[in-house]
Amino acid sequence: MYYASLQIAIGFHNTRPLPRVMTRLETEVPEFAPLEARAFDGEICPRMYTPPECVLAAIRRHEWDRIDSLIKRDDVTNVNGESNTWKLECGVCGLSKPFDIMETSDTKFDSESGTYTESSRSVLSKTGAKRRIEEAKAEMDRIAIQVGLADAFGSGRALVEAHRLFNRFHEAGSSAGGRGHKTTVIAALHVASRNAQLPISVAELCKFHSEDPQAKVVNRFIKQARERNLIDLLPPNAEAIVANVLARMNSTNDEVNARATEMCRNALMNVPPKNQAASAIYLAAKEIGTTSRKYSGVNISKYAFVERRQIYLYARRMQQLFGFEQPKRNPSNQVPAVSAADVKLLRNLRQR
Repeated sequence: MYYASLQIAIGFHNTRPLPRVMTRLETEVPEFAPLEARAFDGEICPRMYTPPECVLAAIRRHEWDRIDSLIKRDDVTNVNGESNTWKLECGVCGLSKPFDIMETSDTKFDSESGTYTESSRSVLSKTGAKRRIEEAKAEMDRIAIQVGLADAFGSGRALVEAHRLFNRFHEAGSSAGGRGHKTTVIAALHVASRNAQLPISVAELCKFHSEDPQAKVVNRFIKQARERNLIDLLPPNAEAIVANVLARMNSTNDEVNARATEMCRNALMNVPPKNQAASAIYLAAKEIGTTSRKYSGVNISKYAFVERRQIYLYARRMQQLFGFEQPKRNPSNQVPAVSAADVKLLRNLRQR
């Protein structure tokens, strides 16, 4: 149900606009469809399984005669007190879309004839804005394929989650003020990766985007989105993360897999879950004695998106917590060494 239909990954240095890649759950509306149907282009049913009486189900079957009876209309009053725009809502799943995202962004609904007509102050078409949204979603699909997020959970569920977040951010006005969609794309991918128990840092995702977004801008946007309750973050789980990393590494060593999973069953103090998962794989391979380069720190960092030095650092920390290695301490009969900074401070004090 969650499988995604994705395009073949395009090279990292190819910055040309990419065609829109529709996921299996998204609704693709043809150009000849009625205006009401085109308002739901690219949308996903909130209930995911799309009930038979949902307007998206009727659109997919091209049952244009049923659309009028499946939607509800609410007017949106502008600053002048005139109702020039409308909001369409599915009567079953509650999916709501503004009517002004289509080719004519300023229309009126005639209650007598039951049709939409252009108002006296018709505005420009929004094909340009819609095209930029499609290019941003295509860029998001390309990045998800390159980082392996499209295959999280063994399906396209994480990518579908990223598309849902992108639509939510856009409806909340994330692209207003000339900010564009690059920040929204990275934010959606980062949150989707965390909820997929395969967290990828914002800084790492920014490296794959063709427009070079700034990590601090994306982090600030994510903070604001959380304050507005636009994001629901699941708590990270080291056991789920290590299972996903081992699957991405195509690890076939049952002993390494079992030992790494055992090390991640319980959360460790002062060890982030993703670091615990990456270091557990490294320690498991080292404990079993395998010499395969697949389980080296360099290779694990590529799939876990954790720096190699962090893997070694937390591996030593985990060894001490598990009791495999005792922390280094000075012998009882040896005077503790004085640091160079303390020596310099003592010299300055003596000169005074």
